[in-house]
Amino acid sequence: MKKPVAFISGNFNVVHPGHLRLFRYAREKAERVVVGVFCDRLGGDQIFIPESMRVDALKSNVLVDEVLLIESDLATVLTTLRPDLVIKGHEHEQRFNSEEEIVRQYGGELLFNSGESAFSAVDLIQREFRTPQARTYALPVDYMERRAIDAGAIRSALGRFAGIKMTVVGDLLIDEYVTCEPIGMSREEPTVVVTPIDRSRFVGGAGIVAAHAASLGAKVTFISVCGRDDAADFAATELGRLGVQTQWVQDADINTLTKTRFRSQGKNLLRVNSGVSVEARDEHGHQMVKKFSNAAAASDLVVFSDFNMGCLTTDVVGSMLGSMPMRRPIVSADSQVGQGFGNIAKFRGVDLITPTESEARAALRDEESGLAALAERLRNDLDVANVLLTLGKEGMLISGDRTKLTSAWPTDRLPALNASPVDVAGAGDCLLVVASLALAAGSSLWEASLLASIAAAVQVSRVGNLPVTQGEILNAIA
Repeated sequence: MKKPVAFISGNFNVVHPGHLRLFRYAREKAERVVVGVFCDRLGGDQIFIPESMRVDALKSNVLVDEVLLIESDLATVLTTLRPDLVIKGHEHEQRFNSEEEIVRQYGGELLFNSGESAFSAVDLIQREFRTPQARTYALPVDYMERRAIDAGAIRSALGRFAGIKMTVVGDLLIDEYVTCEPIGMSREEPTVVVTPIDRSRFVGGAGIVAAHAASLGAKVTFISVCGRDDAADFAATELGRLGVQTQWVQDADINTLTKTRFRSQGKNLLRVNSGVSVEARDEHGHQMVKKFSNAAAASDLVVFSDFNMGCLTTDVVGSMLGSMPMRRPIVSADSQVGQGFGNIAKFRGVDLITPTESEARAALRDEESGLAALAERLRNDLDVANVLLTLGKEGMLISGDRTKLTSAWPTDRLPALNASPVDVAGAGDCLLVVASLALAAGSSLWEASLLASIAAAVQVSRVGNLPVTQGEILNAIA
């Protein structure tokens, strides 16, 4: 006896709970469940996710046995496949259904069951990426009173960012987020199964530092080494929209690194790095130093954003710092641990560094000193004017050169200003660029640190590395 086949069709931009109920109902009624996915052309403006991704998402669903891409009309598919059951959601029951006559002719049956959920999952996903959760901000009143800072002073500092000429140097990365719907456990092996329902890409690494600065009004030149690939093309387009001038050394033998994070229900499940970081060749370094020398000569601010992917070697950084013009701009740097190593010590003599506690301890080989002593030693050993020691959810410790500060207290502490961060990726980059711009705009170390903390609080309030805007920071201050 022939076993019954059930058929369900739709766009399936997002496989949501309503679809899962239909799939389970079909599984109860039939031995085999076939799902038809309308191609991009047939779906028209109702399509938000490319057909290949929609098909792949359904193929990974354990409730579905076969997935068909519908590239002609639905009637042709039904008369060819001749499924025993065609299943649709209850919301279609009182409407005209073209399938009904076709199914009746060959002896099949049209059934209705609980279907669409009353929300748009795509809208919810995009809201997570785009909307800051402003209610979680809290300004540090005690710090502001201690340092005699009012909201007007930091608003004024933010307004002075416009027109600052800035050079950013460092590794270009792409951050990709794949939002998934949890399905359950695989029937074949003890593996968690998820369905990808949305994919978003952002410019990362030193690229987001340049993007933040341009979004805040600075005139930015971004120098890097990268591949000749889709990832670099994407970054060039996104940065071009913000007015960033890209001066890259491109090599077809290099793959621009992409960090892909798989997320479900607001949490990161897994991160996969694709692309290979390649140690910058001598010719790359010579080209970068030449581009840097020309850009730095016309800059008010230089920011090194080092992800230790091969772009900023110790020799290249030394040559760049040595080529600084007589009228030296403000210089800041951050060196993150990448591929298991990192070294902030290569940036000796700069005006500001923003290491994490672990990066500072690694640079000094010091696992015992207290935070204040650690920051003080870092400043002295590296001949750095200012240190912002970032401490994650505990905020940051601020250490300045007591000979250049009017305050009797050269060290202070700021708490984290966002009590409910959504995605902490990119917080350090945002803090680095805003603190640097504030110093270049004439703010005190204390004002610059506060403004940077506010910007970082905005950054961690949404998913993905999006350039922070002056409007978002002003809203947070208000």
